[in-house]
Amino acid sequence: MYLSIAIVGVRTFALAKAVLRYGERWLSHDAALKSLGKLRVELFQKLIPLAPAGFGRLKMGDVGSRVTADVEEILNLPLRVILPTVQSAAASFVSIMFFALLLPNAALLITVLLTVSLLIAIPISNQFSARFDRENAHIRGQLAEKSLELIENSEIYTQYGWLDKELGDFQVLEKRLGQRGLLQATSSGVSLGVFSLSATVGALGVLFLGGQAIGSGQLEPVLLAVIALLPLGVFEIAGLSHSAVSTWRKYKSSAQRLINIQDEPIPHDLNVGFGSSELQAFDNISLRNVSAGYPGRTDAIKGISLTISRGETVALIGPSGSGKSTVALLLAGLLNPRRGHVEVNGLSVANWTADSFRKCVGYLEQQTPIFAGTVRDNLRLANESADDAGMFDVLQRVNLWKMFDSRMGLDTELGENGVLISGGEAQRLSMARALLANFEFLVLDEPTSSVDSAQAVRLVQEIFASADSSKTILLITHDSRIAKLADRIISI
Repeated sequence: MYLSIAIVGVRTFALAKAVLRYGERWLSHDAALKSLGKLRVELFQKLIPLAPAGFGRLKMGDVGSRVTADVEEILNLPLRVILPTVQSAAASFVSIMFFALLLPNAALLITVLLTVSLLIAIPISNQFSARFDRENAHIRGQLAEKSLELIENSEIYTQYGWLDKELGDFQVLEKRLGQRGLLQATSSGVSLGVFSLSATVGALGVLFLGGQAIGSGQLEPVLLAVIALLPLGVFEIAGLSHSAVSTWRKYKSSAQRLINIQDEPIPHDLNVGFGSSELQAFDNISLRNVSAGYPGRTDAIKGISLTISRGETVALIGPSGSGKSTVALLLAGLLNPRRGHVEVNGLSVANWTADSFRKCVGYLEQQTPIFAGTVRDNLRLANESADDAGMFDVLQRVNLWKMFDSRMGLDTELGENGVLISGGEAQRLSMARALLANFEFLVLDEPTSSVDSAQAVRLVQEIFASADSSKTILLITHDSRIAKLADRIISI
C-alpha cells in the first residue's frame, strides 16, 4: 500500500508540475508583457519631440538598442528576479519546516548547506555581474550603432576601401562582448555547481540521518525516500537565486540607460506646446516676427513674418542655409520659436490640440522614410480607410502608377528603406502618401530634389492643379521655374 501511495504521489506531482509551471509562466509573462508594451510607448512618446533635431547626444543605433534590448531586459525584473527569489525563499522555508517536524537534525543540515551555498555562489555571481553588466550594455549599444552604420554606408566603405577596417572594428566589439559573456557563463556554472554539490551532500546526509532515525524507531521507513529526495528539489529551486543576482545587475544597467532617456530634457526649441481647443478647419497660418533655431545652435532665422491663407499655393525660396526648412518645421508645429509667435486662424498654436492640428497640417520632409512592405502598406500609413481607387488616384497624380502597374500594382514590394525603387520614385511615393492624407495645409520641403527638372515641373503642376480651393500648399524649393508655378512667392 505504501508503495502504491508513493507511485501515485510521484505521478500526480509530475503532472501537476507541468500544469502549474505553464500557469505560472502564462500569468507572469502576460502581466510582464503588458507593462513592456506601455514602457515602449512611453519611450517613443519621449523620443518623438526630439526627432526634428535628431536625438541630441544619442545615436540612432544606441537608441534602437535601448528601445529593444534594454526594454526587454526590464521584463526580467518580475520574471527572473522577484519570482525566483520568492520561490526560492518559500521552498526553502517550507522544506526546513517539514524536516524540523520529521527529522530536526536534517533541518539543521539543510539550513547550514543552504546558507553556505548562498554565501559562496551569490558573491561569485555578483562579482562578475558587477564587473561586466554595465560595460556589456554599452558594448551592445555600440554594436547596434556599428551594425546600422555598416548597413547604411556599406557602398561608401567599399568604394573608399574602408570596409575591412570597419568590419575589423565590429569584430573587436563582438570579441569583447563574447569574452565577457564567457566569463559570466563560467561564474554562473561555478555557482550552479555549488548548489548541485550541496544538493548531493544534503541528500546523502539526510539519508544517513534518516537511516539512524529508522533504526531508533523515530521515523517510519516509508518516509525515508521522501526526505532523501527532498533536498534535490530544494536546492534546484534555491539555485535560481544566484541567477537572480546577475539578472538584477543587468536590469539595473538597462534601467539606468532607459532612465537617461526619460530624464533627457526636451529643449525649448523642440518643446512645442499644444492646448485644448479643437481646430475644426484651416483658414490661415502666420509667423509673427519669428526667430528660431536648433538646440545648441544660433538662430537659423531672425525676425521672419509671413501669412499663408486658405486656398493659396505659395513657394518659399532662398539660398541654401537661409532657413527654409526651419520655417517648414515651425509651420508644421515641430519647432518652437525662440521669439515671436506661430498662429493658426489668428490664435497661437498653443491653443489647439495636437491631434486636431496634425489632422489639418501636414509636412513632407526632404528625406521621408519608405517602410518595408508593399505600396499599399506605405500609402495606408497616411489613411487607413483609403481604398484602392484613392491610392490609384494619388499615384496617378505623382506619375507613379504606370511604373507600379508594370510590376504588381499596389502589391509591389518596396524593400527596407525603399531599396527596390529609385530615389526619385521613393520621393514621389512619399508625396503620394502626403496627398492621400488629405491635409488642409501641406508643407512640401524640396519634394522634387531627386526628380529630373522636366518631370519636377510636371509633377508640381499636377499637384497645384488638383488642389481645390479648400487646400493650401507651401512649396519649399530652390528652383525658380518651379516657384513660378505657385500663386505667390516668398523669398527669405
